[in-house]
Amino acid sequence: MEEPSTLQLVLIFGGVLCGMGAMVVGLLAMAWLMGRSSAGQEKAIQASWNGAAQALGLAAQAQGSRPPRLTGVVGGRPVQVAGGYGSRNSSPYTSVAIRTNLPAGVKLVAGRRQVWRPGEWLAAGDAELDKEYQFQSEPPELLAQVVAQPAVRQLLLEMRPVNLTITAQELHCVLKGVEADANRLRLLVELASATASAVAQQMRA
Repeated sequence: MEEPSTLQLVLIFGGVLCGMGAMVVGLLAMAWLMGRSSAGQEKAIQASWNGAAQALGLAAQAQGSRPPRLTGVVGGRPVQVAGGYGSRNSSPYTSVAIRTNLPAGVKLVAGRRQVWRPGEWLAAGDAELDKEYQFQSEPPELLAQVVAQPAVRQLLLEMRPVNLTITAQELHCVLKGVEADANRLRLLVELASATASAVAQQMRA
């Protein structure tokens, strides 16, 4: 069997280098396109959040590539809306925080229905809600009183699955992922506000 000539070796080696070069160029082009797509998505999200801020009468504070932080007053209570793309140890999220002024010990939790643990979780007595959520409530009767409010019930179902926790000092409403739709972001804030108002109303009764 004849050994390849020097010219043949050069051609083979050149072909390998060309192939590797084309692969590198292809990878760089793909990374560039993905970067452009990500930047476009970030701009769209920021535009949606600014639109929601305007609809709710909130101020929007720029946060670089992250969604703007929205602050202001809704339903007579201080509100802060934030979003993050997550990291190695966290997932993307959208959160609404509202300050409350409730009696010590008051607590209401609505979370996505998972493993049912009797004694730890409560049912609302509403078939649709209980299919999607599990609850904690202190005092126990507070749950039924709050979810009986049409706005709270409707928004819990519309925004499912959402995690909501209200204590004496603060309400947190968290949605998985960075919400890109201005209307849904507005509804998330309205859910938090309606729940805070319903709990406060029941505590005054």
